[in-house]
Order: sequence, then C-alpha cells, then structure tokens
Amino acid sequence: PTTKKDVVAKKHYGELLAKLEVAIEKVIHVVRSVNTYARHSHTYLNNDDDDNSSSITTSDNEEESYDQNIVVLAVRQDLIPALRELIEHGLYETNYSTSLAVWGCFSTRANYSTANDTMHAWKLFLKYYEMKHGNEFANSPARKLSESFSLDVIGGKPITLKQ
Repeated sequence: PTTKKDVVAKKHYGELLAKLEVAIEKVIHVVRSVNTYARHSHTYLNNDDDDNSSSITTSDNEEESYDQNIVVLAVRQDLIPALRELIEHGLYETNYSTSLAVWGCFSTRANYSTANDTMHAWKLFLKYYEMKHGNEFANSPARKLSESFSLDVIGGKPITLKQ
C-alpha cells in the first residue's frame, strides 16, 4: 500500500537537486584541474629554450583541445542529464497506483500510460516562447531596426540613446 508520505516523497525534487549540485561540483572540479594542469604546463614550457617553440605550439594546441574535450565530456555526462531531470520534474502528473502486481513482469496499465504522457524539457521552453509571443518579438520591425543601430528593445519598443 502506498501512503501519502510515499507519494509526497516521490514528487519532491530534493534528490534531483542534490544530483544537480553533485554534477556542478564535478564539473567545477574538472575545470579547476584542467586550469591547474594548463597553468603548470605553461610555466614549464616558458622555462624551456625558445628553440623548440614550433613543436611546443603544436603539442600545446593538442593539449588544449584535449582539455576542452574533458570539460565537455563532464558537462554532457553529468551536468546535462541532472539539469534535464530537474527541469522535467513536475512536467507531468505521475500516477502512483496502489494496486501491486503479483509478479514484477506484469506492470499495471496506469503506470504504463504515464510513460507516454511525459513532456521533454525542450517542449517546456518552446511553450514558454510561444506563450510570450517570442516569434513576433524576434521578427518585429523595431527589433530589426534596433539591431542595426545596437539599441535595446524593451516591450517591442526600441530604447534610444536619449532615453
């Protein structure tokens, strides 16, 4: 039997927030370690003779690319999934059924139907964009004119330098 306490615990986003915080800390750690390594390697390279500068530049670019790949990998593997789960949390109503199947392989039909009712996080941003009339704002004449003269647009009206 599912109690009200269990349902509230499943709807709470605290665990997802904790996963996001762990992912952020991991990415920060990777960035700091890459920066520390880069700082030490540049100090080491600057102390060498200038005769080997052409070969150092090539290997230096490869190391920079490798370092960037490590950071991108950490963001893609840890930060993005945690952020997506947190954003998607609450986008759909989960039906917690009180009936339990005798065997685990026979799931209840109500639980199966909720899997199809989920909303992807990107759809949330698209709905917000439509709700705020983003396409009309982006294509407004005031917006295009203000981009030409580097003016800010607030509420569909350009703000001039005098204002």
